Amino acid sequence: MNGSKDLKTIIYFKGVYDTLDLFTDHLIGAFEAMGYGTFVYHTANEEVSKKLLLRLLGESQEFAAVTFNNLGYNLSFEQSKAAEDEEGKPEEYNIWDYFHIPYIDILMDHPFHYEKPLCNMPVSYTHLTLPTKRIV
Repeated sequence: MNGSKDLKTIIYFKGVYDTLDLFTDHLIGAFEAMGYGTFVYHTANEEVSKKLLLRLLGESQEFAAVTFNNLGYNLSFEQSKAAEDEEGKPEEYNIWDYFHIPYIDILMDHPFHYEKPLCNMPVSYTHLTLPTKRIV
């Protein structure tokens, strides 16, 4: 993690696709140059990344998630045993909805490739779509 407690921290996801990691690295550089803090959720080590993210979210500061192709849209966590459902299982909550974090998704492919995820996005979801007639 990098940045000041007084500034908004942007949450990124890395470790799924090399190409998206490259784009993410460029976003990180640009946003850090503007003074934003950085938290990178490493998908290769999800358990540690999720614990670190939940600890960070417990601090009072502003956050936003900026990601590509729906990475992390369904990231959830379980509440303590005090919040168990009728079957005795802990309640699961979408992290972005629970903490009211804007989730900004940059779709690198046509949205029809993501029909199911797009139907289940967090309440705070916003997406940017690249032109479908781009040079490949």
